Amino acid sequence: MSTDFSVTALLRKLPDESAAQGLYRHFVKRVVETAGKKLGGTPKRAVDDEDIAQAVFQAFFRGVQEGRFLDLNDRHDLWQVLFMLTERKAADAKRKHFSLNRGAGHVVGESAVINLNDSQAWHLGLAGFPDQDPTPDFAVAAAEELQRLMYLLPNEELQQICSWKMEGFTNEEIAAKIGRVTRTVENKLRLIRKYWMEG
Repeated sequence: MSTDFSVTALLRKLPDESAAQGLYRHFVKRVVETAGKKLGGTPKRAVDDEDIAQAVFQAFFRGVQEGRFLDLNDRHDLWQVLFMLTERKAADAKRKHFSLNRGAGHVVGESAVINLNDSQAWHLGLAGFPDQDPTPDFAVAAAEELQRLMYLLPNEELQQICSWKMEGFTNEEIAAKIGRVTRTVENKLRLIRKYWMEG
């Protein structure tokens, strides 16, 4: 009875901020639980029950300020409004998540594309993936490193095999180009790696 009286007293003080905070504290757990039930199997990364609760209370207090909830006399009236807002917000969130233009529920989060066992990758998320285009500094450094590695190879044939390999030719294609068998190309690639490791 005293709880009902305190809710009623807080309702009469709205839109006073301390009254709003009191009502929030009193009902937030119940709204979160209801939102969780209404969301069902919607992935948490899309929207969670606490997101819904925040949206519900924002909508409620905005409605109070705009004079839309004038007939709130007690905790039961208030709960009916909060329940209705929770249902609507949860339904909107589910509809938005499962709509076709948002991937029809098949959109994956960062956890699907990063190694969660790698603490650096997990911390950086998608920001840890390199850009499609190299920066000018990276391109210069890569060209200088390639020139250095080519210089380590003692003859033109090894340099040419290395170039073709970096251009994406298969070992079989390189063998045909130099008129040798594939095994010879494989041996020469091993030799290239040996020179590079020693250099």
